[in-house]
Amino acid sequence: MKLKRFLLQMTSTVVLVPCFSLAQWQDVSNSQLGNFFQCKFISSQNGWISAIGGMQQGLLRTTDGGMTWTRILDHQPGTFNWIYSFDFLDDSIGFAASVRGQKCFRTLNGL
Repeated sequence: MKLKRFLLQMTSTVVLVPCFSLAQWQDVSNSQLGNFFQCKFISSQNGWISAIGGMQQGLLRTTDGGMTWTRILDHQPGTFNWIYSFDFLDDSIGFAASVRGQKCFRTLNGL
């Protein structure tokens, strides 16, 4: 009975360990981008971030998995109106809102 329980525990352990080792994270952040409010990827290559405090601020887009970023929507100058929240339904249709709710933006071409 003890041997059967031991073998059952060993089998469970062997099966579970490989499942946990498959989850791996890769850091795609860039210190020049500053602080992020939000990050969303709809595929392994296409994603957006809302960044402030770095060399590029606003809503940024990547099409190469985070290797390069292009600003597609700038924060409103002179106001505390940072792009704080956004969502994209696909590569083209997206919405963004400012931190104080003063502005709401929409894109139909992803740019």
